[in-house]
Amino acid sequence: MLVPCSHEGCGENVPRGTRYCDKHRGAPANSLASDPVREWYNSPPWRRLSLMVRSKNPLCQKLVNGRQCMSPSRICHHRLSPWRRRDLFLSVYDENGVSQLIALCMAHHPDVDTPDWIEGKDFCRTEFQLSIV
Repeated sequence: MLVPCSHEGCGENVPRGTRYCDKHRGAPANSLASDPVREWYNSPPWRRLSLMVRSKNPLCQKLVNGRQCMSPSRICHHRLSPWRRRDLFLSVYDENGVSQLIALCMAHHPDVDTPDWIEGKDFCRTEFQLSIV
């Protein structure tokens, strides 16, 4: 399966599991210092949201053969990559109410986004409710 190169504005397709096309692999524009999306991962709002999602979903949400993984969640995964959908970076759910952020163990965290994952088939719905005190 092919997916778009993660370099902003590139229309080249690359094999799933590969981030960049040959032209953009190792290019300075892909460095942590110049990639605004990468910088967002170090922001206080992302760190708080990631911690909140993982605290409400302490077990990995990945479903394997219809059963939830019982490993502790360690990372908050974007189902739709922020390189494609920057508007959903801090959204727990997408515009259709489907889980956008998924708490996963390290073994089930893929290196690429997973827009083909289906809630209830590939992962459990993300539990998230802000308590207003």
